[in-house]
Amino acid sequence: ELFNQPKPVDSLIDDFSVEAQNFANSLTQSAALASGVLAFRLIGSSLGNLFSALFAGLNIVISFGTMANVSRYKIRNEESRVLFADQKFSRVQCGVFALMSQDEQDSTPLAKNPFLNLSD
Repeated sequence: ELFNQPKPVDSLIDDFSVEAQNFANSLTQSAALASGVLAFRLIGSSLGNLFSALFAGLNIVISFGTMANVSRYKIRNEESRVLFADQKFSRVQCGVFALMSQDEQDSTPLAKNPFLNLSD
């Protein structure tokens, strides 16, 4: 039963906030590592230089991971917009049209009436 959990209702958008938070966390971590590189470099000893080089290398690896995550986030965000526009936007338009006054509905051209353009 553990592996048969139902998906959340908003599964398309549910984890975008988590991915955005991961992006902010990785930027913060890169800034902290850059500060560590500078601090160890200012020590001036050979051990400080070694840690400075290690932190700098780790920072580069984390930066590439951050770029990959941003690219993935951007692609998934665009996919969710397309999916929303294809599957759910017409229902939103119908809801907004239904809330309009009768005069506004009557003055709307037939080509713009969402109830006449439903493809479902």
